[in-house]
Amino acid sequence: MAAATARRRRASRSSASSGATGSSTLVRPLLIVPVGGLAARRLLGLKSVTECVGRRYDYEGAAAIPLPHPSGASSWLNDPANRARVAAAARLVRAEVARIGRDRAEG
Repeated sequence: MAAATARRRRASRSSASSGATGSSTLVRPLLIVPVGGLAARRLLGLKSVTECVGRRYDYEGAAAIPLPHPSGASSWLNDPANRARVAAAARLVRAEVARIGRDRAEG
């Protein structure tokens, strides 16, 4: 019984993770904002939030701009350098949204 439960959990996790990456081929997003370290690792193969927040990555033709998880339990945002990374990421998201809007307006 325990083995069957473990298999179902693994299958569920596998389908959830493949669905997250597989769905981008159906939707073709122009901007992806992975939130948290797990999302950044799964989507972009990055090792830590600290190394990726505040940077823009290309992912299958879309801009990917990772953000930290907004959990209040995390002390990550207590570090001024990390707050600066989040501010840089927010600027990148705003710039990317503006670029997408300009591109669509131009047709």
